[in-house]
Amino acid sequence: MTKPKRQLDLTEGEERGYSDMHGLSTNEQGEKILAGLTVEESIFVVEHRRRDLAYRLDDLAPRPPKADRLRHQQLADKHERARVQVLAAEHELRANKPTVN
Repeated sequence: MTKPKRQLDLTEGEERGYSDMHGLSTNEQGEKILAGLTVEESIFVVEHRRRDLAYRLDDLAPRPPKADRLRHQQLADKHERARVQVLAAEHELRANKPTVN
């Protein structure tokens, strides 16, 4: 029996934050993702950020393992490059096709 496919599950605040920063996208299957990442990569990044925040706020919370921190950094960099490309494309579109009033 196959496992059900995981989905990116964001809190309202997380979704608003990623949306405001042009960081959300959808893949070919219509699934919500972080720009430039797969569903699994997006889930890893969000879950890692939650664990890291818990570690920073709670003396009893464990620090995420070094391997996870390194993977998070690589994926965060990949996401940021994609996010900036989206912003650049939107800027170029607005500059080349201004709205006619």
